[in-house]
Amino acid sequence: MNPPVVPVLVEHAAEVDLVIPLEGIGRNAILTAYFRSMPKPMPDRKIVKEHLLSWAGKLGAAKWFRDEYPRTGTILRDRNVRVQEPQTAQVIELCAEYIDPLARYSAGWVNSLAALKPSGLRRDVSNALRDASRLAAGAVRTAMANPPSVQASAASLTSFLEDQSGRHEADEQTALNAYVTKLVSVLGDGHGYGVTLSPEESEAVAKHRDMLTELGARDTAVDEATLRKLRSEIKKALEAVVESDARLQRHPDVGIAFESILTTCVNHRLNGRAVRAIRPSDFLRRIKGRGVSALKMREGELPDEERVAGPSLGVPGEPGAAQIVGLGDLLALAIADLDSDEELRLGDALCWEAEFVRSELLAELGGEHHGDVGRKLFRVRTREAWTAEQPKNSRNRAAAAAVIDCEALMRGLIARAQRRLLEEQEGGEL
Repeated sequence: MNPPVVPVLVEHAAEVDLVIPLEGIGRNAILTAYFRSMPKPMPDRKIVKEHLLSWAGKLGAAKWFRDEYPRTGTILRDRNVRVQEPQTAQVIELCAEYIDPLARYSAGWVNSLAALKPSGLRRDVSNALRDASRLAAGAVRTAMANPPSVQASAASLTSFLEDQSGRHEADEQTALNAYVTKLVSVLGDGHGYGVTLSPEESEAVAKHRDMLTELGARDTAVDEATLRKLRSEIKKALEAVVESDARLQRHPDVGIAFESILTTCVNHRLNGRAVRAIRPSDFLRRIKGRGVSALKMREGELPDEERVAGPSLGVPGEPGAAQIVGLGDLLALAIADLDSDEELRLGDALCWEAEFVRSELLAELGGEHHGDVGRKLFRVRTREAWTAEQPKNSRNRAAAAAVIDCEALMRGLIARAQRRLLEEQEGGEL
């Protein structure tokens, strides 16, 4: 399997043609102009643009980058900021130097996997495999951004851009695992794609899967019966802890902490790690650490339609907080927080709920929701997506439970990101 090759593109910055209106231009428009002029060859166009936006937010959220390029860091994090020509020049230069190579590398795993795909498949089946490779590229991007991330410091980023060989083995394994896990779903029942395979197509895809397994790929999806049994076993133990402590029984946020601890314990067991006995203090610490109490109190002050499930539904907090910290800042930090949270993983991959919330955050970051999505519509989208996919990597067995889970996850991510940004503006450390 051939890993992606990252070209040196610093000189490309001079070739980007921008038309800047009088009111200025936003980050997404700058990156779109850059994307349209990206030198060929390049990986899958659809996924490259998504990766450009994602890496822009990740780089803009890195502390060293904000310290060195404060204005550009703000632009990369906040799509609502409007700038003029002097600022766009540095955005484009840094895009060519950092963001473009990062996007080409992570998105490039689509091409690496495509080279292994069997030929002669019907278009629907071929598209399903292509989508599986796109998900695999996203898994590589997530792994790259997880601690120790490639963008953690100027030195680590420069080292990666100069030589990616140190990541090849791990990233190849990540790509293969995510790809094969989705292949198993396609092979089983066209899961998530609406594809019905003929016997001949099933045989071809099965051989493809077996070949990748020989290369070291493994299906990271957890057997549903095993997962259900494990969750039930741990859930009973946690319920006993709650019943033993009056503080937990009275606390309005104990349910959120319960699910968080349950997921952590399940993941540890799936990964062969010991799970120590959980104490009431673990619940209280989790509640305090995730900041859910303040969020719940603020939510109670809002009309139903204004209660937040995500950034496009409004931002929880003090009046005007969304304008103070900037929506792009919140989104970048929320996505980074999600990507680095081991509690949101089942095995090596994000659970379905985290994947869905991440896609919603990325859509908002890319301006696809236009800030006009209400709580009810978020719930409808979640329910429809879960029902359509019937995801095997979900940590819920019913759509209704997944809706509640996704809403709670989105709220928690936004609340923590807002709190961190407000603390930074008040002089605290990020």
